[in-house]
Amino acid sequence: MQSWLARVTVPPSLAALLGVRGGERTLVHHRRERGPAGQTLQHAVTYVCPRALAEEPGLAGYRRTAAVRDEDPGPLDRWLDRAAREGRVAETITMTLSHRQASAAAAGGLSVRRTLHDDAGRLLAVTDLSFPTWDRLTFHRDRAVSGFQVS
Repeated sequence: MQSWLARVTVPPSLAALLGVRGGERTLVHHRRERGPAGQTLQHAVTYVCPRALAEEPGLAGYRRTAAVRDEDPGPLDRWLDRAAREGRVAETITMTLSHRQASAAAAGGLSVRRTLHDDAGRLLAVTDLSFPTWDRLTFHRDRAVSGFQVS
């Protein structure tokens, strides 16, 4: 599994959700899982709400660094896990099925948008997960454990 951090310009499609204007930057955490042939099985991109990044003391290390790619994602992972246990998580699963050509087999795409809110309902982070090479997925959501399991 590969994992890295970046500071990116918030896409216009997420700006309103994250409470920022288009063109503002925020911390993003990427996590990619590859299959035996090197194909991407899952790619998760988590956009941290700039307000949460500014207010959370445990994330202070990410605020003082312009380039965060080499920073340890551990504190962010622990904060996200704790926030998921203490707050509210909502997930939207989208599956698309398309045909490239009449003779080609159907190609599908599966994406999950996960929003993480604190106990007051304020948005903390948005995670977009994509599964480009899936043929069968099972989602299991258990509130007793943080996150969800995909098999």
